[in-house]
Amino acid sequence: MKGTILSVLLTLCCCSAVAAGDLNQAFLDLPWGSAPAPGMMSKVASTAPIDYYAASEKVFHIGDSIMTDILYAYYEDRLFAVHLKIDSLDAFEKIKAYMRDRYGFPKTTFATGGDQTIFRWKHKRIRMKLKQYTPADAMKLSFYFAPVADRVNHELGPKAEPSVRFLPIERDKKPKALPLLVF
Repeated sequence: MKGTILSVLLTLCCCSAVAAGDLNQAFLDLPWGSAPAPGMMSKVASTAPIDYYAASEKVFHIGDSIMTDILYAYYEDRLFAVHLKIDSLDAFEKIKAYMRDRYGFPKTTFATGGDQTIFRWKHKRIRMKLKQYTPADAMKLSFYFAPVADRVNHELGPKAEPSVRFLPIERDKKPKALPLLVF
């Protein structure tokens, strides 16, 4: 009897450690860099070369928050990003507090006009972004597997140049005038 209880407790401890998982290795039992799980996921969108899948039965717990709207991003059939929709401002604040406690203070950026706030963390090979779009009141938490995500960013090319440039001086050229803003 004692042996059975001990083995059950040992199994529960091992399972909880695996359930908590190593985010560096997998997300909800899906290894980073793996192909979409046949039968478990359905393709919901595609913006070449990235395909997006959803798995309706998956649930993600972070702190006290539960998220069920999960989108998996695959590049060349390799999992490289996971996006989770956040439904309420209360959940957003709880997730932000949990992430800060677990991964430290984030690098925070604000978009022009204050429409978007992005909190960023890094943990080993994983990058995490917590985004809030103010006008639409949309919020999401994203996880990126850096080895594949870096390749995606490199292969998809440089980001679009912003429409507003400050001090537009070309390298190795002397300007005739020094405009402050160019629209």
